[in-house]
Amino acid sequence: MIVLCILGGVMGMAVLGDKLYFVCRESTVIKIYNANTLSPLGRDIRVEGMKDPVDMVVCRDDRQLYVADWGDQSKEHCIWRVSATGG
Repeated sequence: MIVLCILGGVMGMAVLGDKLYFVCRESTVIKIYNANTLSPLGRDIRVEGMKDPVDMVVCRDDRQLYVADWGDQSKEHCIWRVSATGG
């Protein structure tokens, strides 16, 4: 049995090919894991400006990750489009 443990309050997850993508509460990083072995790939994607992601989806057609960001009190909520090949 393989168990994946990620600390930091996972808010969203997406799968594309053989990669798992995770966003955690109050993080600027999208973590990338191997979908078969559940081991970290060490090629995380940093999203400058992202404050507090709350969910994530993937589009297989354009290979983009879409991350809903709660932001902070001074900014409106937004959705980040991030290339899945960027990490």
